[in-house]
Amino acid sequence: MRIKGKKATEFLKEISVDLKWCDRCCVPVLRASVCTICGERAREVIAVAPKDVRPAFEKDLKKIKSLLVKEYGGRIAERLLPGRSLILLNKVEYADAADEIIVGGYTIGTRIFDLGKLSWVFRPEYRGAALLIEEGKKYAVVKSDYLKKFQFIERSEIIEGDVPDEGYVAVESRSGKMQGLAKVLERGGLRIIKVWRAVSSLPEVKSYSDLKKAVKANEEKLEELESEAVELIKEYSVGSAVTASGGKDSSAVLSLAAKSGVKNVVYVDTGVDFIENKEMVEKVCNVLGLNLTVAKPVESFWKYIKVFGVQARDYRWCTRVLKLAPMAKVFSKKGWKVSITGQRKYESISRALLSPVSPSLTLHNIEKVVSPIHDWCALEVFIYLVKEGILVNPLYYQGFDRIGCYVCPMLKLPELRAVAQRSECKLWETFLRKQANKIKLPKEWVSMALWRWRYKFPPEVEAALSKRGIKAREIILKVLSSRASVGIEGSSLRIILRDIVEPNLKLIADRLSEYFQVDYREKYIVLNKQIEITNKGVIVIPIDNLRNLDLIIKTIYSESVCVKCNLCKWASPEECPVVKYLHLDSVKIVSEILGVKISK
Repeated sequence: MRIKGKKATEFLKEISVDLKWCDRCCVPVLRASVCTICGERAREVIAVAPKDVRPAFEKDLKKIKSLLVKEYGGRIAERLLPGRSLILLNKVEYADAADEIIVGGYTIGTRIFDLGKLSWVFRPEYRGAALLIEEGKKYAVVKSDYLKKFQFIERSEIIEGDVPDEGYVAVESRSGKMQGLAKVLERGGLRIIKVWRAVSSLPEVKSYSDLKKAVKANEEKLEELESEAVELIKEYSVGSAVTASGGKDSSAVLSLAAKSGVKNVVYVDTGVDFIENKEMVEKVCNVLGLNLTVAKPVESFWKYIKVFGVQARDYRWCTRVLKLAPMAKVFSKKGWKVSITGQRKYESISRALLSPVSPSLTLHNIEKVVSPIHDWCALEVFIYLVKEGILVNPLYYQGFDRIGCYVCPMLKLPELRAVAQRSECKLWETFLRKQANKIKLPKEWVSMALWRWRYKFPPEVEAALSKRGIKAREIILKVLSSRASVGIEGSSLRIILRDIVEPNLKLIADRLSEYFQVDYREKYIVLNKQIEITNKGVIVIPIDNLRNLDLIIKTIYSESVCVKCNLCKWASPEECPVVKYLHLDSVKIVSEILGVKISK
């Protein structure tokens, strides 16, 4: 089941975190109406759903403060970001990094990593925008009494203001009843991109707060959450093991597992993990007295990438080869049937649709996947770790939101930049540059980390590339052409699979005989007297008969390539990374060139 668009927005609102704020104590209050420190009623925090907020750590705060000082000066920056308050970040949907900044329980704006400038920019919103209007800094009061999204404001319609040549400004209607956020256009006017009923300026923070104080305000609820999680783990403890990653969620689950009597832990060392991840799992397991088993893939990442090509968000072969296959092997060898994980519903809609206890979607030797913190938000995880005295991966303090491999396509540009000078990351960047030079890709493929997408770029990325005079489609075609070339010969299509040198025609013919009339020859086979496959990996197929092309290419790869990851021992044939991914490039490039969708 897939949910998109408005349905996804509504779904996220339905599952949104119950997040409130105590103004007296200046702390977040979760799943409760009253602050347990002072007994006062807490107010709702208005933020983008699902409000999976996390604390801003020192490096986050330094970057945000520097950005605000650059935009508005030191005094206003200090008002927007007081040093004595617990600041929260709320990740919002965007092609790269973007976070709402919540100060004193109020949203002051959103920081976005601008893909055009390749730097952070700040968009003032709500209390932050009201403060700028009050201070007379980067704002505009317009003649209109009513503001609406996408409205264009001419310079002549601005009654008063401080409008820069570019960037964002806070906007207020003449009546003072409406406020908004506008982007300064090159032609001189403003384009309103967000509106709301006028709010007052950000109030002064009344009290010092930190994560330890947040623990006190939420201790009772944390104990309830812990009790529920421990009971769930105990129910499925027989034949179980925790799959740990080194991130905050798995560390919390390790603590819960230890309290539940589960001692077995599996960590998959992919060979391209940040070293902090393995060290964190080892330290936590040592402190809690847990038994750690380290699993590794059969071959190195560098060998696999020669077969599959660069991994991407829409081409994640790496998860199956580097993680699932080694994990399945350990579970099978040990006889474990239950995987206890740190998956949470707020991480993605697909995870939100799962239950705390669900069958494995890929591995048939794992009967149950148990997620004891399925309903926890990120902030609850962090304050639970503080409460329990469990170490936090130092990568979070460097500005990371996601912990995993340094080659992961899910990483954001600021995260990649934060570790760019590390030796392993330099090795990865050198590899990417060689790949880019090999197929003549623009330097932005590396500098903007465009390798993170293989088949389609997000609209924001395409817009940023367009401003640089780069056509997104040309990049995609070059990447796809590195695996297959396509030419039109009369009424037929000629497809050359570049990485298929000597296909096993006999095996391919046997497999395809289930679907076609097959004429097998020594150097080629003919399907239904129309489609030819040669022993050089060449397919000649009528343009008006492409409905089975996906099946044909998938069969060629499945019978010609094996990376010996052994995933097929514990998963269905369809989950084999070769079957699932290697055929996609060839099918996609045909679709791109002909402008048609190839049926599967």
